[in-house]
Parts: sequence; C-alpha cells; structure tokens
Amino acid sequence: MRRSDNVTNIHSALSQLGSRWPLLVLEEAQNFSASALEEVRLLTCARSDTRPPFSLLLIGEDSLLPRLQMGINHALISRLGFALALTRLEPAQSREYVAGRLRAVGVHSNPFEDQGLELLIQAASGLPRAINHLAQRSIEVAATAATPTIGATHVQAALDRLPWLGSSAA
Repeated sequence: MRRSDNVTNIHSALSQLGSRWPLLVLEEAQNFSASALEEVRLLTCARSDTRPPFSLLLIGEDSLLPRLQMGINHALISRLGFALALTRLEPAQSREYVAGRLRAVGVHSNPFEDQGLELLIQAASGLPRAINHLAQRSIEVAATAATPTIGATHVQAALDRLPWLGSSAA
C-alpha cells in the first residue's frame, strides 16, 4: 500500500471512535524503518476538527532515542511531548517485582528458594521481561518435576531453554 493510503485508513478508523481518546502504542519502535517512522509522523500531522486527537506511545530499547534524534526524524521528534527511560531493576527491586507478579496471579507465598531466586535475578539483569520469561520457564520446570519449590536447578534448566539469558548469569 502507499503511505498516504495507510495514513488515510488509520485516520478514518480513528474518526469512528467518536469522543473516545485513542492511544496508539507502537512497541519495538527501535526496529521501525525510516518509512514507517515517517508514516507515524504523518499520523501526527493531518488533524482536522472532525478527527479525534490521539496519544502516541513509542516503546523501544535504548537505541530508540538516538535513532529518533537523527536529523531524518526531526519532524517526528518535535511532535513528541516527553521521553521516559526506564532503568534496569536493582536486585531488591527485582525481588519485589517477582513477589508482586506472584501476588498478581494469586500466589501469596514465594515458591522460589533463595538460591533459585538469586540466580533468576542475576540472569535477568534487572530486565522485567527477562524476569517474566525466566520465572515462567522455571515454574514450568518445577511443575514438570512435581516439586513445590523452585530451586537453582530449576532456574538453571530454564536458562538452558533461554540461552540468550544465560550469558549474563556468569
């Protein structure tokens, strides 16, 4: 499709939302091509009184901001209201994150043994997404072994299933 057709179709869909305020969430934005970022910029332009406003949330890794700051993206970055950089969780924050995620799914006592939790936190390097994946695989390994607690051996087996995380556990 042509870029102008994409923008027209999206604006048409937005205009059907009535008084609702849409939020456009674009994840992994660091991987967007220059033409995709230009389409995002075009979405922020052609507004009229008949089209509802929308909020734009670009989510990406550390390389996103430097990429947006390149001259070719000046028009897009000038339309953004703020930037928020999330840092890696400290070990204590990671422990609380795991406990909070467990509580959120109805598990009120921590099934992780101390050594298992420490390995998980070290391997995940403070990244919530990595914590989620590694904890889920660890829980699956422990469940398969029919053990009520999750130890370092379960986390290590989970790391074997997620080898890209294992390099940070050394």
